[in-house]
Amino acid sequence: MKLIRQTSSRAGLYAPPAELYCAAVNIRINGKDAVILGGQSLEDVLTSRTFDLAAVVVEVNGRIVPRDQWTTLSLTEGDRLEVVSFVGGG
Repeated sequence: MKLIRQTSSRAGLYAPPAELYCAAVNIRINGKDAVILGGQSLEDVLTSRTFDLAAVVVEVNGRIVPRDQWTTLSLTEGDRLEVVSFVGGG
């Protein structure tokens, strides 16, 4: 597990306190390796990857996650996400 530092808008102007260092977590999103900050919620990860939250269904480790659990589900090392987007057309 690696440690990465969260930065602020004033990055480089001071030495950040130790609590701003977070463990990096390795996950897979749609079959591709990804690194996120430990403790991020499913919704945080989806938002940071610019998924349209209104038009996706998400499976974590083979289980569909209800939308009302996206903010409370923290992703952990080795989690596997499959994000399926709905596309309209005719």
